[in-house]
Amino acid sequence: MNWIKLISINLVVLIVLLLLLEGGARIVWTLKTCMADECDGSRLHHLAVRELPKDVQINFLQTNNQLGYIPAPGFNQIIHFRHWPQVKVSIDGNGYRNNNNDVIDTNSILAVGDSFTFGDQVSDHDTWPSCLERSLNQGVTNAGVSGYGAAQAVKRAEIILKSNHYDTVILSVLLSDDFHRDQLDYFSGFPRPAVIINHGTVEWASLSSLDAQGSKWNPARLSPSLTLLTYAWRYSIIGATLIDKISAMKNTSVDWTGRRLTRKHPDAAPIDAIVNFTFKKLSLLPVAEKYVLFQYSQGDLSNPKIGKLRQMATDTAQRLNIKILDSFNDLKAATEVPSKPIWNGHHTAYGNQLVCQFIAENMKSK
Repeated sequence: MNWIKLISINLVVLIVLLLLLEGGARIVWTLKTCMADECDGSRLHHLAVRELPKDVQINFLQTNNQLGYIPAPGFNQIIHFRHWPQVKVSIDGNGYRNNNNDVIDTNSILAVGDSFTFGDQVSDHDTWPSCLERSLNQGVTNAGVSGYGAAQAVKRAEIILKSNHYDTVILSVLLSDDFHRDQLDYFSGFPRPAVIINHGTVEWASLSSLDAQGSKWNPARLSPSLTLLTYAWRYSIIGATLIDKISAMKNTSVDWTGRRLTRKHPDAAPIDAIVNFTFKKLSLLPVAEKYVLFQYSQGDLSNPKIGKLRQMATDTAQRLNIKILDSFNDLKAATEVPSKPIWNGHHTAYGNQLVCQFIAENMKSK
C-alpha cells in the first residue's frame, strides 16, 4: 500500500505544480498584453485559450468535379474570427472574388493563384487584384482560390479561358507551398487534382473520392491520444505552446477536427517536374501576356531552401518566355523599414498594397 500512497502523493504534487505553472503563464501572458497597451484579461476570465477550427464555419467553398473545389458563387458575408477581423468576403455569380471597384467592369487581366491571390484575411477592396485594377485602370478578375497549388491554379485558368477572353494572365505562386500542394490528392479535407508520373509521363491524376475518411464529408474519429492533445491545446497555454512548437519543428499541422485530410498522391511527380509542367501549361494559355508572380510568407525571405526553388522556377519561366514578377527584393526592403505590418499569416491590406504597387510598376514598364 505504501507504493500506492507514494504514487498518489506524487501525482497530486505534479498536478498542483502544473496548475501553478499554468496560472503563472496566464498571468505573464496578460501582463505582456498590458505592457503593449492592449490589456487582454481573457486568459484569466476564460478557461479556453484556443478556438478549435471546428468551432468556425467559413462556407465560401464548394466542390467541383475538375478542380476539387472552387469559391461558392453568390457568397456574401462579413467574417469575424481569429485573424479575419470583420472581413468582407463576397463572390460573384461566376465564382470570382469581387473587387468592389464599381467603375471598372472590363475583363482584361485574369489573376489565378492561392489564398494570397484570393485575399485571405482581408476584405474585397484590400486584395492585390482589387488594388491592381485601380492602379492600372483595367479590369482584373480575381480567380484565386484558398489552398490551391500552382498547377491547379493554371488548370483553373485553362477552364476559364475556354469561355472568356483575357489579354493577360498572372499566375501567383507562393514558392514555399504551392508546387508542393500539387503533389497532394487531398488538402485540408478537399480532393484536388494531383500532378503525377504515369508511365514516365507527367499528367493530371483523376480526382479522389469525396468520401475518403478524414474529408469534409466523412470525418475521421479522433484517437484517444489526439483527443487528449485537443484538450491540452485548447485549455492550457503551456500545452498549446509546446504542441505548436513541436508541430512547427516537424513542419506538420495537427488535424483537430478529423475533417482536414492532407494526403500525398502515391505517384506524385517530383517538384522540378511539377514546376516545368506548371509553366509549360501556363505558356500555352491563349492570351497575349503571361506573368508569374513569386510571392513569399514572412519566413521565406531568410529561408535558403526557398532561394533554390526560386532559382529553379526563374530558370524554367525564362526558358518558356514567361515574364517574371519577383516580389522578393521589394518585400525584403519593406521589412527593413519600420512601418505597418506586412504579414498576419497572409498579407495584410498593407502587404497587398506593396505587392500591387510592385506589379503595377513592372507591368507599366514592360
